Amino acid sequence: RLGYIISTALGFWTQPFMIFVILSQIVFSVLIKSITRKLLLNFLAIFFLFSPWIPTLLSQFSRSSSSWIWPINMFTLTAILGSLFTGYEGTPGNLWNLMGIISLAIALFAFSLFHVIPAKAGIQTLRKTWIPDQVGDDREFIKLLLCWLFLPVILVLTISVFKPIYVNRYLIFVSVAEVFLIITAISSIKNSSIRL
Repeated sequence: RLGYIISTALGFWTQPFMIFVILSQIVFSVLIKSITRKLLLNFLAIFFLFSPWIPTLLSQFSRSSSSWIWPINMFTLTAILGSLFTGYEGTPGNLWNLMGIISLAIALFAFSLFHVIPAKAGIQTLRKTWIPDQVGDDREFIKLLLCWLFLPVILVLTISVFKPIYVNRYLIFVSVAEVFLIITAISSIKNSSIRL
């Protein structure tokens, strides 16, 4: 797992929002009860590699007062998943309602997927390209995707109520979970003509 540790640490150095990816992985590990010593050591190694930058990061955060980042509003809340999926950042301004519809569709789709797909739905090939020693069945894979999709968004929006930090591109990694949820759903369809 040296590659995982190094790439995650580099991700932290590149964008501190990587913390939300790690938190999603921790929550997922707690949900499937697979917190192991090896996993904890991985997280500690990542923290150790990132720790020299923490004082600078805290200093920058404490010194920032007024920001170019807009506070969240009702458009942001209702359209966030659609905006992340399409890359929409508010221009042209008449697409907010469409982003809200896409967001609702993604949220309903994501939650219904967990209830529709049985534990062995036939998506093992897709799933095994991910964390094979942690993800035991297809529902656990969907739990991973749901944590990856919703936890960062909820945490960033909650923090943004007090201090605006939400910027679309900072959460672009969430769109990967959206894509994988769609792939998972399509690959679980047994009828090949419908799947096409």
